[in-house]
Amino acid sequence: MNFTVEVPEKAKIQVSNENRYVYLTTEKHYDPKRKFNVDKRRCIGKLSDDDKLIPNETYFEMFPDQKHLMPAPDHSDTIKIGLHVLYEHILDTLDLGAVIDTVYQENAGIVKDVASYMITEETSAIQHFENYGFDHPVFSDHIYSDGRISELMHSMTMAKHDLFLEKWNLLHNETEGIYISYDSTNMNSAATGAKLLEYGYSKDKESPLPQINVSIGIDQTSLMPMLYELYPGSIIDNTQCQHMVNMVHKFGYQKIGFILDRGYFSEPNIHYFEDNHYDYIIMAIAGTDFVHPAVEETRLKLRDCSEYYMADYGVSGMTADYRYTINDGKCRLMHVFFNETRAAHERRIIKEKFAQYDKQLDMLVQAKTTLKKTANRYSSHYHLKYLGEYLTGYTRNKEKIDAELQDCGYFVIITSQDMTAEEALKTYRHRDTSEKLFLADKTFLGADTIRVHSDESIESKTLINFIALIIRNEIYKQTRVLYNKSKKDFTIPAIIRELDKIIITRDSKGKYSLRYALTKTQKDILGQFHITEKSFTKKAGELCEQYSSAK
Repeated sequence: MNFTVEVPEKAKIQVSNENRYVYLTTEKHYDPKRKFNVDKRRCIGKLSDDDKLIPNETYFEMFPDQKHLMPAPDHSDTIKIGLHVLYEHILDTLDLGAVIDTVYQENAGIVKDVASYMITEETSAIQHFENYGFDHPVFSDHIYSDGRISELMHSMTMAKHDLFLEKWNLLHNETEGIYISYDSTNMNSAATGAKLLEYGYSKDKESPLPQINVSIGIDQTSLMPMLYELYPGSIIDNTQCQHMVNMVHKFGYQKIGFILDRGYFSEPNIHYFEDNHYDYIIMAIAGTDFVHPAVEETRLKLRDCSEYYMADYGVSGMTADYRYTINDGKCRLMHVFFNETRAAHERRIIKEKFAQYDKQLDMLVQAKTTLKKTANRYSSHYHLKYLGEYLTGYTRNKEKIDAELQDCGYFVIITSQDMTAEEALKTYRHRDTSEKLFLADKTFLGADTIRVHSDESIESKTLINFIALIIRNEIYKQTRVLYNKSKKDFTIPAIIRELDKIIITRDSKGKYSLRYALTKTQKDILGQFHITEKSFTKKAGELCEQYSSAK
């Protein structure tokens, strides 16, 4: 609706092309030839159907005190459309939008909106969503308040989130011969009322807050986030691993494998992978009895023989003849690697650690009042002497400390498939992508802290965060060519800022139009998604029409 005011006194009306324009005299000039005054007039707007004045900018220049009469619009005069066009394209291309529509129905728009907001604003704190919706297009029929969004997230059921994951994975579960990179992180919160929040092992060592653990599985080939799961903060990754296998089995995946870090390494987990006929590449825990024979067999060769050096990775590696068996006769390949640079670093840390322990034990001995229960924490690497219950002396357990020093720089990867050491390392290191995704999730989407107070809201917010991660990762994947050309101009934050510059603006008649032509950088970014300037301009025109007609 156009804003109207009363027509000023002494205004003149002129008709042109069926429109009635309103003019106001600003100056009078005497014409000596014609011998009368000539008015100099300026157009201040046009008449509405009810004979009120629809003012233009000139009106407010002449009547600046009238500006306060204009009601606040629902949308800014400048709307940033670039990212919305890209998000909508990705949702359509991946069939992600269709899955959201099917599962969340009347709430589908707000799910897409909050996911878009998280990516654009690089935060999961939704209290500023109304500000975002003021100058960005939204998928919903109107802009929700943060309170209403919280209500909607609380009302979304876990059954729907499970259905979303099921339908999302149905789009991909026929893929064969891929590895799913699986990793976990934790989210902290000071909120009360959520049963999932529990104290446990925190990857952020400085955080004293209760937490929720979240694991995400990513297709190693397509770099697509496939699934996630939440579990209480007190549950460690190792014990949750089998639940993840059950989820993958439920979604119908068959000929796939898993890539996991040492946090998931255990005999029961390896048995569980094999019982369900899934391959795996897993980093073993250093220094365990499982891997010791393989390290001993290859130790000298890796350290002293140049033929095992892998220049592309800066490490030496080979597949051990020793086969890791778990009381069932099946053989698993053990690939042993030695990193000379890391070995020197680890040795220095260990030596400094025990030098510090020596100083601490000296103080405890000198105190002459140190009880066994206090000194006992040093017993794994020291021989402690007592008189009665009190510590009187110590000596280093040199054999144990030296064994720890000897193992520095060595690491072991176990695989269920027959492959070379270099193939195992190459595939395992490719999982760095999943770690970068976790970094993106925690750093750029703000998923390191939970800001809701119920299990239902936590489940809903994590689901939306997962959707945002899918979209953001698609941007990451499709723009790698540009990033390799310029690591400054084509990071994901830089791309977001660049596309956010594409705007439509509203004129005095309430009509929106595309303000500027696309820049070369913008064309390059959109071109990676096969969005041409012509197709973008068409979509911009549709948004202009939509917001021009908005009441």
